[in-house]
Amino acid sequence: MDVRDLTYNDNFFDLVVDKSTIDALLCGDNSFINVAIMTKEIIRTLKVGGLYMIISYGQPENRIFHLVNLLIFLIISEKFLKRKNFHHQIISLIKIK
Repeated sequence: MDVRDLTYNDNFFDLVVDKSTIDALLCGDNSFINVAIMTKEIIRTLKVGGLYMIISYGQPENRIFHLVNLLIFLIISEKFLKRKNFHHQIISLIKIK
């Protein structure tokens, strides 16, 4: 299934987990457009009060940038996990509208 064209009903999910999907889209052609389309689908399918969790190798400010101007999500936590050979962040957001 294409994350930019989900076949689920509106307000279907209580939780959406993004395990580096945003990272993959940001590495391709038309990256900002594709992330905007993905975000629109996440907003559509996530229930109000639902949780959107992003697990990413990118820096938090480079991922949050795609979400903050929407005024749809409230950031409830950010964690940065660092290991010997890799690091990643976990951003948890709640849909408020």
